Amino acid sequence: MTWTELDWPDLSPHFPEPQPATLPPPRPEVPARVAERVHRAEVTRGIVVPLCVLAGAGLVCAGLAVYRGAPSGGGARAPLAALLLLLAGIVVAFAVPALATLRIGPTWEQRQQHWRLQQWELERRAWLAREQAIYIAALPSYLREPFHRALTSSPPIESGEAAP
Repeated sequence: MTWTELDWPDLSPHFPEPQPATLPPPRPEVPARVAERVHRAEVTRGIVVPLCVLAGAGLVCAGLAVYRGAPSGGGARAPLAALLLLLAGIVVAFAVPALATLRIGPTWEQRQQHWRLQQWELERRAWLAREQAIYIAALPSYLREPFHRALTSSPPIESGEAAP
């Protein structure tokens, strides 16, 4: 196992090479950018759905205003216009967001893939913490403090979590 696989910088000239006690959890078979796609769909949906609800509420309010402003004895045009505005408001506030949610996504399959990826990342972080603790505990006491100093002085490395 390399230092990079434990998310540490290469400290090999001064410290022994890490030997993990167990194998890391296997990465699930998911597309490389599924997390990005799910996030983008959620952000888009978070904008579209509230806008539809606000537009529908505006139409309902307009329908109520038309109905209230209509003369009580007069023609059927004002109540019909008010009814159409109310109906349009309800459709825009409820049906359009539901359809937009289906269209924008993420799909059920993408959600499952993203969930599996999140579970793997959680398991991997737990495995890393366990292996790092085991490595540090196995170091001789005179090397522990220099090891911690070397870790804090080294720049953090990119984790291999996003790679397939």
